[in-house]
Amino acid sequence: MEVRTMKAGKNKKKVSPRRARREFDARFEKHSSEMLVLNLSHVYGAINEGGMCYPRARFIACADLPAGEMRMENGCLCWICKSGHWLGGFPPFSGRLKPLTIYRARVRREKPKEDGTQSNAYLVERLSPCHKPTKEMAELRDRLRRPVVIKDGLGSFTLNRELSQFEGEIDWLGKECSIMLQADEEYGDCADNALAALHRICADVVGWDSRLRAFAAEELTESANDWRGDEETEEITPESFAQRITLAFINIDEEGGISVFFDDDGMFASHSIHIEGNADGQLESADLWG
Repeated sequence: MEVRTMKAGKNKKKVSPRRARREFDARFEKHSSEMLVLNLSHVYGAINEGGMCYPRARFIACADLPAGEMRMENGCLCWICKSGHWLGGFPPFSGRLKPLTIYRARVRREKPKEDGTQSNAYLVERLSPCHKPTKEMAELRDRLRRPVVIKDGLGSFTLNRELSQFEGEIDWLGKECSIMLQADEEYGDCADNALAALHRICADVVGWDSRLRAFAAEELTESANDWRGDEETEEITPESFAQRITLAFINIDEEGGISVFFDDDGMFASHSIHIEGNADGQLESADLWG
Protein backbone atom coordinates (compact mmCIF):
# COMPACT_ATOMS: atom_id res chain seq x y z
CA MET A 1 0.00 0.00 0.00
CA GLU A 2 1.35 3.35 -1.04
CA VAL A 3 1.33 6.60 0.90
CA ARG A 4 2.34 9.59 -1.18
CA THR A 5 3.32 12.85 0.46
CA MET A 6 2.20 16.04 -1.24
CA LYS A 7 4.71 18.85 -0.68
CA ALA A 8 3.32 22.34 -0.65
CA GLY A 9 4.81 24.87 -3.04
CA LYS A 10 6.27 28.13 -1.88
CA ASN A 11 3.04 30.05 -2.44
CA LYS A 12 0.68 27.31 -1.32
CA LYS A 13 -0.85 27.69 2.11
CA LYS A 14 -1.04 24.66 4.33
CA VAL A 15 -4.56 23.27 4.51
CA SER A 16 -5.93 22.94 8.04
CA PRO A 17 -7.54 19.62 9.03
CA ARG A 18 -10.91 21.36 9.44
CA ARG A 19 -10.74 22.91 5.97
CA ALA A 20 -9.54 19.63 4.45
CA ARG A 21 -12.55 17.82 5.91
CA ARG A 22 -14.92 20.55 4.74
CA GLU A 23 -13.57 20.56 1.18
CA PHE A 24 -13.60 16.77 1.00
CA ASP A 25 -17.15 16.59 2.32
CA ALA A 26 -18.35 19.14 -0.26
CA ARG A 27 -17.43 16.76 -3.10
CA PHE A 28 -20.29 14.43 -2.14
CA GLU A 29 -24.08 14.62 -2.24
CA LYS A 30 -25.80 15.66 0.99
CA HIS A 31 -28.25 12.75 0.87
CA SER A 32 -27.01 9.45 2.27
CA SER A 33 -28.28 5.94 1.60
CA GLU A 34 -27.54 2.39 2.65
CA MET A 35 -26.06 -0.26 0.39
CA LEU A 36 -24.33 -3.61 0.45
CA VAL A 37 -20.92 -3.77 -1.20
CA LEU A 38 -18.69 -6.71 -2.11
CA ASN A 39 -15.25 -5.33 -1.33
CA LEU A 40 -12.39 -6.30 -3.65
CA SER A 41 -9.24 -4.65 -2.33
CA HIS A 42 -7.30 -3.79 0.77
CA VAL A 43 -7.18 -0.13 1.72
CA TYR A 44 -4.90 1.71 -0.71
CA GLY A 45 -3.88 5.04 -2.19
CA ALA A 46 -3.87 7.31 0.85
CA ILE A 47 -2.47 10.78 0.17
CA ASN A 48 -0.96 12.70 3.06
CA GLU A 49 -1.94 16.36 2.69
CA GLY A 50 -2.26 18.90 5.45
CA GLY A 51 -1.99 16.16 8.06
CA MET A 52 -4.95 14.26 6.56
CA CYS A 53 -5.21 11.03 4.56
CA TYR A 54 -7.70 10.00 1.89
CA PRO A 55 -7.87 6.18 1.85
CA ARG A 56 -9.88 4.14 -0.65
CA ALA A 57 -11.04 0.56 -1.10
CA ARG A 58 -12.44 -0.86 -4.34
CA PHE A 59 -15.65 -2.87 -4.64
CA ILE A 60 -16.97 -4.90 -7.56
CA ALA A 61 -20.67 -5.33 -6.75
CA CYS A 62 -23.27 -3.47 -4.75
CA ALA A 63 -26.95 -3.50 -3.86
CA ASP A 64 -29.06 -0.53 -2.80
CA LEU A 65 -31.11 -1.11 0.32
CA PRO A 66 -33.81 -1.96 1.13
CA ALA A 67 -34.50 -3.36 -2.37
CA GLY A 68 -31.32 -5.45 -2.37
CA GLU A 69 -31.03 -6.03 -6.13
CA MET A 70 -27.35 -6.65 -6.89
CA ARG A 71 -25.55 -4.95 -9.75
CA MET A 72 -21.99 -5.42 -10.97
CA GLU A 73 -20.29 -2.07 -10.55
CA ASN A 74 -16.68 -1.00 -10.18
CA GLY A 75 -16.61 1.62 -7.47
CA CYS A 76 -14.71 2.70 -4.42
CA LEU A 77 -15.37 3.51 -0.80
CA CYS A 78 -13.44 6.53 0.45
CA TRP A 79 -13.10 8.59 3.58
CA ILE A 80 -10.84 11.11 5.31
CA CYS A 81 -8.86 10.66 8.50
CA LYS A 82 -5.78 11.87 10.32
CA SER A 83 -2.41 10.77 8.96
CA GLY A 84 -1.26 7.50 10.47
CA HIS A 85 -4.82 6.32 11.22
CA TRP A 86 -5.85 5.14 7.76
CA LEU A 87 -4.51 1.58 8.01
CA GLY A 88 -6.77 0.89 10.96
CA GLY A 89 -9.96 1.76 9.16
CA PHE A 90 -12.23 4.54 10.32
CA PRO A 91 -14.66 5.10 13.23
CA PRO A 92 -16.88 3.42 14.17
CA PHE A 93 -15.49 0.49 12.15
CA SER A 94 -12.08 -0.15 13.69
CA GLY A 95 -10.88 -3.12 11.64
CA ARG A 96 -9.21 -3.18 8.25
CA LEU A 97 -11.35 -3.88 5.22
CA LYS A 98 -10.94 -7.42 3.92
CA PRO A 99 -11.04 -8.36 0.23
CA LEU A 100 -14.00 -10.40 -0.98
CA THR A 101 -16.06 -9.51 2.08
CA ILE A 102 -19.58 -8.09 2.06
CA TYR A 103 -20.20 -4.91 4.05
CA ARG A 104 -23.26 -2.86 4.88
CA ALA A 105 -22.47 0.82 4.43
CA ARG A 106 -24.15 4.18 4.79
CA VAL A 107 -22.69 6.27 2.01
CA ARG A 108 -22.95 9.51 0.06
CA ARG A 109 -22.19 9.38 -3.63
CA GLU A 110 -19.70 11.79 -5.19
CA LYS A 111 -21.34 14.62 -7.14
CA PRO A 112 -21.35 14.42 -10.97
CA LYS A 113 -18.31 15.90 -12.70
CA GLU A 114 -18.45 19.13 -14.68
CA ASP A 115 -18.92 17.20 -17.93
CA GLY A 116 -21.93 15.40 -16.45
CA THR A 117 -20.29 12.01 -15.95
CA GLN A 118 -21.12 10.23 -12.72
CA SER A 119 -18.37 9.06 -10.40
CA ASN A 120 -18.58 5.72 -8.63
CA ALA A 121 -16.86 7.00 -5.49
CA TYR A 122 -18.81 6.88 -2.24
CA LEU A 123 -18.01 8.66 1.01
CA VAL A 124 -18.46 6.23 3.90
CA GLU A 125 -20.32 7.45 6.96
CA ARG A 126 -20.84 4.07 8.61
CA LEU A 127 -19.63 0.56 7.81
CA SER A 128 -20.08 -2.89 9.31
CA PRO A 129 -19.68 -6.49 8.13
CA CYS A 130 -22.89 -7.88 6.65
CA HIS A 131 -23.82 -11.19 8.24
CA LYS A 132 -27.01 -11.70 6.20
CA PRO A 133 -26.19 -10.73 2.60
CA THR A 134 -28.46 -11.33 -0.34
CA LYS A 135 -28.25 -14.79 -1.87
CA GLU A 136 -26.97 -13.44 -5.17
CA MET A 137 -24.15 -11.45 -3.59
CA ALA A 138 -23.19 -14.30 -1.28
CA GLU A 139 -22.95 -16.67 -4.25
CA LEU A 140 -20.74 -14.20 -6.12
CA ARG A 141 -18.50 -13.79 -3.07
CA ASP A 142 -18.17 -17.55 -2.64
CA ARG A 143 -17.34 -18.06 -6.33
CA LEU A 144 -14.67 -15.37 -6.28
CA ARG A 145 -13.15 -16.77 -3.08
CA ARG A 146 -12.53 -20.19 -4.60
CA PRO A 147 -8.84 -20.67 -5.48
CA VAL A 148 -8.09 -20.83 -9.20
CA VAL A 149 -4.79 -22.35 -10.31
CA ILE A 150 -3.43 -22.85 -13.81
CA LYS A 151 -1.17 -25.92 -13.82
CA ASP A 152 1.00 -25.87 -16.88
CA GLY A 153 4.19 -27.47 -18.11
CA LEU A 154 5.95 -24.20 -17.37
CA GLY A 155 4.71 -24.00 -13.77
CA SER A 156 1.69 -23.29 -11.56
CA PHE A 157 0.00 -19.88 -11.60
CA THR A 158 -2.47 -18.83 -8.90
CA LEU A 159 -5.17 -16.22 -9.49
CA ASN A 160 -4.85 -13.00 -7.49
CA ARG A 161 -8.45 -11.73 -7.54
CA GLU A 162 -7.58 -8.27 -6.28
CA LEU A 163 -5.25 -7.64 -9.24
CA SER A 164 -7.08 -9.91 -11.72
CA GLN A 165 -3.85 -11.71 -12.60
CA PHE A 166 -2.26 -15.14 -12.24
CA GLU A 167 1.06 -15.28 -10.40
CA GLY A 168 3.79 -17.90 -10.35
CA GLU A 169 7.42 -18.69 -11.18
CA ILE A 170 9.20 -20.33 -14.09
CA ASP A 171 12.75 -21.49 -14.71
CA TRP A 172 14.63 -18.95 -16.83
CA LEU A 173 18.03 -20.29 -17.84
CA GLY A 174 18.54 -21.95 -14.48
CA LYS A 175 17.20 -19.08 -12.38
CA GLU A 176 13.75 -18.41 -10.95
CA CYS A 177 11.70 -15.71 -12.68
CA SER A 178 8.40 -14.37 -11.36
CA ILE A 179 5.52 -14.30 -13.84
CA MET A 180 2.27 -12.31 -13.87
CA LEU A 181 -0.40 -13.31 -16.39
CA GLN A 182 -3.32 -10.90 -16.74
CA ALA A 183 -6.74 -12.57 -16.84
CA ASP A 184 -8.48 -12.60 -20.23
CA GLU A 185 -11.27 -10.48 -18.79
CA GLU A 186 -11.79 -8.59 -15.56
CA TYR A 187 -12.56 -10.99 -12.70
CA GLY A 188 -12.19 -13.90 -15.14
CA ASP A 189 -10.90 -17.36 -14.27
CA CYS A 190 -8.47 -17.92 -17.15
CA ALA A 191 -5.50 -16.25 -18.86
CA ASP A 192 -5.31 -18.10 -22.16
CA ASN A 193 -3.93 -15.17 -24.17
CA ALA A 194 -1.17 -14.31 -21.72
CA LEU A 195 -0.28 -17.97 -21.23
CA ALA A 196 0.02 -18.49 -24.99
CA ALA A 197 2.39 -15.51 -25.17
CA LEU A 198 4.47 -16.96 -22.34
CA HIS A 199 4.79 -20.24 -24.22
CA ARG A 200 6.02 -18.40 -27.31
CA ILE A 201 8.67 -16.68 -25.21
CA CYS A 202 9.75 -19.85 -23.43
CA ALA A 203 10.07 -21.71 -26.74
CA ASP A 204 13.16 -19.52 -27.34
CA VAL A 205 14.36 -18.49 -23.89
CA VAL A 206 17.98 -18.06 -24.98
CA GLY A 207 16.98 -15.82 -27.88
CA TRP A 208 14.60 -13.73 -25.77
CA ASP A 209 17.12 -13.33 -22.97
CA SER A 210 19.73 -12.09 -25.44
CA ARG A 211 17.30 -9.73 -27.18
CA LEU A 212 16.05 -8.19 -23.94
CA ARG A 213 19.54 -7.58 -22.59
CA ALA A 214 20.80 -6.13 -25.87
CA PHE A 215 17.76 -3.84 -26.17
CA ALA A 216 18.13 -2.54 -22.61
CA ALA A 217 21.85 -1.96 -23.16
CA GLU A 218 21.26 -0.11 -26.42
CA GLU A 219 18.66 2.17 -24.85
CA LEU A 220 20.18 2.80 -21.42
CA THR A 221 23.98 2.39 -21.42
CA GLU A 222 24.54 6.10 -22.04
CA SER A 223 22.25 6.95 -19.12
CA ALA A 224 24.04 4.41 -16.92
CA ASN A 225 27.32 6.25 -17.51
CA ASP A 226 25.63 9.54 -16.62
CA TRP A 227 24.58 7.96 -13.30
CA ARG A 228 28.11 6.80 -12.41
CA GLY A 229 29.51 8.16 -9.17
CA ASP A 230 32.82 9.97 -8.95
CA GLU A 231 34.46 6.87 -7.50
CA GLU A 232 33.43 4.73 -10.48
CA THR A 233 36.21 5.20 -13.02
CA GLU A 234 35.47 2.30 -15.36
CA GLU A 235 33.10 3.18 -18.19
CA ILE A 236 30.01 1.00 -18.62
CA THR A 237 29.89 -0.59 -22.06
CA PRO A 238 26.80 -2.12 -23.73
CA GLU A 239 28.40 -5.53 -23.20
CA SER A 240 29.03 -5.03 -19.48
CA PHE A 241 25.58 -3.47 -19.06
CA ALA A 242 23.89 -6.53 -20.59
CA GLN A 243 25.87 -8.89 -18.36
CA ARG A 244 25.22 -7.01 -15.12
CA ILE A 245 21.42 -6.81 -15.20
CA THR A 246 19.33 -9.64 -13.70
CA LEU A 247 15.85 -10.63 -14.84
CA ALA A 248 13.32 -10.09 -12.02
CA PHE A 249 9.84 -10.67 -13.44
CA ILE A 250 7.69 -10.63 -16.55
CA ASN A 251 4.14 -9.32 -16.77
CA ILE A 252 2.03 -10.33 -19.78
CA ASP A 253 -1.25 -8.54 -20.45
CA GLU A 254 -4.52 -9.97 -21.76
CA GLU A 255 -3.52 -9.18 -25.36
CA GLY A 256 -0.06 -10.73 -25.14
CA GLY A 257 1.93 -7.52 -24.61
CA ILE A 258 4.86 -7.82 -22.23
CA SER A 259 6.46 -5.75 -19.48
CA VAL A 260 9.85 -7.08 -18.40
CA PHE A 261 11.73 -5.91 -15.31
CA PHE A 262 15.45 -6.32 -14.61
CA ASP A 263 17.41 -5.50 -11.45
CA ASP A 264 19.98 -2.82 -12.29
CA ASP A 265 22.99 -4.05 -10.25
CA GLY A 266 23.22 -0.58 -8.72
CA MET A 267 23.80 1.26 -12.00
CA PHE A 268 20.69 3.39 -11.46
CA ALA A 269 20.62 3.57 -7.65
CA SER A 270 18.53 0.38 -7.47
CA HIS A 271 15.81 1.52 -9.88
CA SER A 272 14.22 -1.25 -11.95
CA ILE A 273 14.93 -1.47 -15.67
CA HIS A 274 11.60 -1.77 -17.46
CA ILE A 275 11.13 -2.98 -21.05
CA GLU A 276 7.84 -2.85 -22.95
CA GLY A 277 7.01 -5.11 -25.90
CA ASN A 278 3.90 -5.65 -28.01
CA ALA A 279 1.96 -8.83 -28.73
CA ASP A 280 3.93 -9.32 -31.97
CA GLY A 281 7.16 -9.67 -30.03
CA GLN A 282 8.57 -6.26 -30.92
CA LEU A 283 10.42 -4.45 -28.14
CA GLU A 284 9.25 -0.85 -28.00
CA SER A 285 10.77 1.01 -25.06
CA ALA A 286 13.13 0.78 -22.09
CA ASP A 287 13.07 3.07 -19.07
CA LEU A 288 13.53 3.17 -15.31
CA TRP A 289 10.92 2.46 -12.65
CA GLY A 290 10.97 2.90 -8.91
